[in-house]
Formats: sequence, structure tokens, C-alpha cells
Amino acid sequence: MPKDASFEPGMSAFALLRIADLLRASRLADTREQSELFESIRELRANVGSEFGRETLRRLEAAGMLVGYLARMGELAGEDVRTIALRLLRDAADSLSAPPAAKSAATSQPTAPAPSDSATELLGDMMLGQILLRGGHILEEHIHQALKVQRSTGQALGEILVKIGACSKGQISEALTQQARLRRVRRTSYQDPRRVLENVEARGTGLKIVGEVMLGELLIQRGVITRRQLERALEVQKKEGTRIGEALVKIGATTMEQIEQALRIQGRDRRFGIKQAGDGKA
Repeated sequence: MPKDASFEPGMSAFALLRIADLLRASRLADTREQSELFESIRELRANVGSEFGRETLRRLEAAGMLVGYLARMGELAGEDVRTIALRLLRDAADSLSAPPAAKSAATSQPTAPAPSDSATELLGDMMLGQILLRGGHILEEHIHQALKVQRSTGQALGEILVKIGACSKGQISEALTQQARLRRVRRTSYQDPRRVLENVEARGTGLKIVGEVMLGELLIQRGVITRRQLERALEVQKKEGTRIGEALVKIGATTMEQIEQALRIQGRDRRFGIKQAGDGKA
């Protein structure tokens, strides 16, 4: 599909919703279909380029990461991965189908410094929202409301959820602790790949996969590993059932110390953002 000089937001919104519908109806085990959807997201993003706007492009990039993991991991990825990818695609479509007046008003308003300035940080927000949703602390409508606010303010999702009264600062803190546990890289022996799905640690595997996406992309952003090294590690992960951090260490791409340092920095930054939100509310 050649790049079209005439950008039609409505048509692109329809295309995104079509991709979302196909993703929702697809079988998690059908990695070929997931691969085709991943390519559709990449193609759409490349064809419309910067016309989407920074926030919409960031959501498409994050959704593409998750769909790419679905294509590689199949059923092991879990329903949470698809749920978050669908939420990102639909939110991107909503931003494109908004009335022109609403769009111009949103872009004319001053925006706060954005803690979630990358697709990786956005995935962290979405993972946090899914943890809160599964814990019964918030409703799906709260996430959609927070996403609308986020598009115009650039604030982290957790900050917004506290400010709109959807949950408490304490619930956010507990969810962040669970999020860190799901991302954590442990110095343990590799799991038996035949028992990955039976292992107690595999409960909530979908959220673990989101954490692994975040970890891999974070290490790339910090220049610790390359994209090619991450792809090699993903091949090892799927074959042996290891965590992505363990796979990266196994192929010699990084050390456990570098991985844990990146996770500590990320966790510290996110907790600082939530503290600021709580102080601001007071």
C-alpha cells in the first residue's frame, strides 16, 4: 500500500477498529494470524506517519509490541496481552475519530511533562491498569476515562486514576509492587519447557509477558542490548520456556546485574510519578 499524501483520520480509525475486531476474534494459538495483524499495524503506522500525532503513534507502537509477542508466544502469551493490545488500538482509533473541534482544543491546551514518554512506559501504564482491573479496584470505564485524560495531559495512568477518584494511592502502590514482581528477573535455573504452563509462576502469564516486553524494550532504549539480540533471546525463550532476562543472559547479550539495575531505575521513576500525583491531590 503506497503512502498516501491525503491523510483521512476517519478511514485510519476504521482500519484500526477492523484490526482490533480481527484480533479479538482470532485464536491465541494462531500465530500466523497474529503475525499478519502485526504487519497490518506496522504498515498502517508507516503509511500515515506523523499525521497520527505523537500519542496515537505511541499507542500503535505499544500495541504492535504486544501483538508481535502474541505472534511469537501463542497461547503462552495469555488473554491479558490481547486485552491490553485491544485497548490500545481502540483508544488510538478514538483519538482519530474525535470531532475536529475537540482535537484542536486538546492540542491547544498546555500539556504537563509526560512520565510516559515512550511506548515502553505506556505498556507499564496499561499493565498497571490491568492489574487494578483484575484486582477489582477499578472498572474498565475508569481505564477508558483515564486514557482520554492521558491523551491531553501526558500524565501516567496511575496518577490519573488517583486524581479522578477511581482508586486510592495505596491501591496504586500495591499494584506497582505486583507489577514489579511480575517483571522481576530471578537468579534461578531454567524451567523445564514442558512444564511452563503447569508451573505456579505461570499464573497470570499474560501480565508476565507484558512485563517481559517492557524489559526487552527498556534494555534497548538504554543501549544495553540490540534489537537483534532481543529477537535471538525471544527464540530461546519460546524454545526453552525461560524468562526473557534469563535468555538474554544465556546468549551473552547482557548480565543479570544490568537487567536488575534497569528494573530498579524503572521502578523508582514510576513510584516517584505516583508520589507526585498523591502530593498534588493533597
